[in-house]
Amino acid sequence: EDLGMMRIPSLRNWAFTAPYLHDGRFATLEAVLTDWQQATGTAFSPAETTSLLAYLDSLNDSSYVD
Repeated sequence: EDLGMMRIPSLRNWAFTAPYLHDGRFATLEAVLTDWQQATGTAFSPAETTSLLAYLDSLNDSSYVD
């Protein structure tokens, strides 16, 4: 039943898992967001980008990976 399905990784501690995307083409999450916006025709304001990155940063816990 799950044939062809993809397992989506957690966003927890994403900062420690670079490079990003399935082929590792982006070194930073900012680059991922920029590419996604261009590919989808979506535009985040600078404040929205800052807020999104701040939220994603809140999911990191270096004590968990040490």
